Formats: sequence, C-alpha cells, structure tokens
Amino acid sequence: MLQKFSDIRFEKSDDGTWKIKGTEKLTNFELAVFLVSLPLFVISKSPRKYSHEVNTILLNMQADGVPRLTPRPGDISRLVNLAFAGDQSARTYLKKVAADLLLKSQKLPSELSKFAAAELNGQLPKKGRGRGRNANIERDFIIARAVEGLVRRGLPHNGGPNSACALVAEALLGFDVLLTEDGVRKAVERTKVPNNAALSKEITNALKRIGKSRQS
Repeated sequence: MLQKFSDIRFEKSDDGTWKIKGTEKLTNFELAVFLVSLPLFVISKSPRKYSHEVNTILLNMQADGVPRLTPRPGDISRLVNLAFAGDQSARTYLKKVAADLLLKSQKLPSELSKFAAAELNGQLPKKGRGRGRNANIERDFIIARAVEGLVRRGLPHNGGPNSACALVAEALLGFDVLLTEDGVRKAVERTKVPNNAALSKEITNALKRIGKSRQS
C-alpha cells in the first residue's frame, strides 16, 4: 500500500493553506488509512507537554500576544483552580511563572501567592486527575477529519460496513486503536464541543507544517 501513497503530495493554495492532492485513485479504505496515519504519527512523535485544559489557556494567551510566562489575572485564577483540582501540568506551569517573577523581584499576584503558599506547605494534590473527557481529543479530531473526508466522497456517515465510520474503525485497527463503528461515531460527536476549537486549530497548523516540510 505504500506504493499507492507515493503519488500523494501537498500543494499550497493562494490563501496559504495546504491541500492534499493525489488521493483520487485510492480506494475508500486506502483513503481512510491515509487520513488517520499521518496525524497519528504526528501525535506519537510530538507528545503534549501540558494537559488539554492548560494547553488551551496557553494557546489563547499566545493568540492574544500575551508573553508565555506572564498570564493575565483571569488566566492565573483558572490555572490555580486546575492545580488545586489535581492538574499536575497546571502546577508545573505555575511554579515556572512564580519562579520567574521572584527572580525578577516582582510581587506575586494574590492568586499566585495562594498557590505558592499551598505548594510550599505541601497542600496540593500529589496525584493527577483521572482521564477526563478530553483525554483522547487529539485522536478524536483525527478520526473526525478522516470520516469527513470519506463522507465528501459520498459514503454514508454511519450505518453499515461500507460507511465512513466503519471504514475508519477498520483503518484504526492497523494503529492499535480499537474502536467500533459506533465508537468512531461518538468520537466525531465529541469534537463538536465548542471549547475544543483551539486544539483543532493547533492540529491543523501541525499538519500544515508537515506539508511544508515535505515540499522542501
């Protein structure tokens, strides 16, 4: 099947977005495999440093031009709440922010002082929270994009072995992702939650970078 993928290429449009070309001759199943393989490879090679909740806050800061270690009071409050709820990545990030301010001899905001005192007194949870509903959100976006690509070919969304969801479920088996057709359908539904928009944008940008690297 690798030979079938050799004609696939990325082309940059006038608006700066990347388009995948050369998939027309692939069978529906081959297209399903291709659509899940590349982004799953990106995830496996690019582990997330922070939890989804923390990463979303940092993405919003970046979009607004806020320096990475200078969160706004509202951001600090949200991060402190996450840290007290057991989010270890929020805890790690806040320690960096507090240390950066102290090294610059700057006063800690009240919420950050509350966190620092709890950290020094050993009052924060030592174990992270369990897997929440966003634990597999990156994977779910990949699945949703693959299903969307097959639906654009005219396949039914779900409801049988030749549906988009069924073919994506079959393709995922080759990557040790065990989902039924209904599991794929539910994964697609989870991506429609509005607060996942920032992560969706990040995944799209990652795929653009891959296309650019293949062109060079």
